[in-house]
Amino acid sequence: MMIFTAVSLLAWLGFYLWYLLAYNQLVALLKTCEQAWAHVEVELQRRHDLIGNLVNVVKAYAQHEATVLQQTTRARSAGPMSVVEANRAGHEDAQRLSGLLALVERYPQLKADTQFTQLQQSLIDTENRIAERRSAYNQCVNRYEILRTTIPSLLVAWAGRFAMQGFFDAQDETAAAVRVNLS
Repeated sequence: MMIFTAVSLLAWLGFYLWYLLAYNQLVALLKTCEQAWAHVEVELQRRHDLIGNLVNVVKAYAQHEATVLQQTTRARSAGPMSVVEANRAGHEDAQRLSGLLALVERYPQLKADTQFTQLQQSLIDTENRIAERRSAYNQCVNRYEILRTTIPSLLVAWAGRFAMQGFFDAQDETAAAVRVNLS
């Protein structure tokens, strides 16, 4: 009788230990899924914040470059100016011309295309980061769902009321790729 009691006690202790380990594993995977989803949200927010700002910078730079090129063309078509003529043109014109000439001397080849290339690379990098985070989240959900729906941990999941976690399928409009309009 004593052996039966000891075996029975060990069996219950083993079951209880297994139950606690399975429960803790489910909780840990659920928390890891929540953290992975938070990373996806961070990347989506980064995309939202970054892309709009980058587009505005590229637009402003392209407009600035067009203005500088127009001013340079006007200055060249007006012909060379002497110091006396520049003084007669007025203080504002002289300042504008000196600023323009200094800018052209420092940047003889203004390159808005570099800004557009950097914008394109930032878009690609951002979308890749989102894809990586989404993949990590979906892998986590997959591990959780496998544990939650397979025997014997299915019993623990049912008793602990562990809910099903959804995969990130990018159907939400906030997850849609950003459309860039530079006009």
